[in-house]
Amino acid sequence: MAQAILVQGGVEDIKPPRDSTAWAEWLVETAHVVRRAMVSHRDGGRVVAGASFRARTLENVVMLAINVLNKAGFDLLHASLATATTIDYVWGYVIEEQAGYGPEPEDVTPQGQRAASRFELDPLLDAIMKETAKLTATEKFDWGLRIIVSGLKSELVDSMSNIKTKS
Repeated sequence: MAQAILVQGGVEDIKPPRDSTAWAEWLVETAHVVRRAMVSHRDGGRVVAGASFRARTLENVVMLAINVLNKAGFDLLHASLATATTIDYVWGYVIEEQAGYGPEPEDVTPQGQRAASRFELDPLLDAIMKETAKLTATEKFDWGLRIIVSGLKSELVDSMSNIKTKS
């Protein structure tokens, strides 16, 4: 089932970037393709995460990402960790996205009615929920993904600096 979800979502069609310096943009787009594939099926996040490498397409895209990051300058260990971090983020995000985000803030309910709740929300939590409700799931996903990629860019620069100073 996981294999079918990934194939139907176009994950097996992912190719490496032509230019190894475009690794960050490629990693972002790859994560979006994997996310779109999983959200296109009910419980797709759980199905794919549960199958892991039994889904050959997932194994292939993970190995491709490791190779892309390695060619970009990450050593194999850090290319592997960067790939795992990114894939784990995609799985976790999709699983939570498909499970729902919890109670809606009162004035964001689809019917515009007061939300029925078993508990009263902390005012700060209520304000946070109202603000995040202004974003689409894709915008929220992309924000987290950009933070990961930003950290990876910084890590790559730091590791390259360490290599030069040791020489």
